[in-house]
Amino acid sequence: MRIGYARVSTPEQSCTLQREALEQSGCVKVFAEVASGAKAARPALTAALEDGRAGDTLVVWRLDRLGRSLGQLMALMQTLQSRQIGFHSLVEAIDTTTATGDEGLRSEQLRAATSALEGTRVASSVTVGVYWTESGIRTDVY
Repeated sequence: MRIGYARVSTPEQSCTLQREALEQSGCVKVFAEVASGAKAARPALTAALEDGRAGDTLVVWRLDRLGRSLGQLMALMQTLQSRQIGFHSLVEAIDTTTATGDEGLRSEQLRAATSALEGTRVASSVTVGVYWTESGIRTDVY
């Protein structure tokens, strides 16, 4: 069974895009929540993991929905591997359940993926900063 997990960081954001992508990829259940990726306590992620059984696959829209650091991601991958639950990230096309997929993710793959995510996060922050500056919004008060 494919189990989806969707997360947004703030109540103003929506899980709709993630939920639709997860459902289109064949997820039977989708657990969604509003929580910072830095938070250790994420009830929907805990529920998704508890729901998973050997042979199931945890699916996320993008790798950064699971965690913000290599350490968080490695710990989660070890948990999945020890419980014989596969993993699939739709955007990064990481899939441990395919014939060419590894039994578990290698740390090099996660490092590369988290480096790419960090680059995207930095680029997004720069774009927001440029917008604020051009809009006359004072960034020194945020």
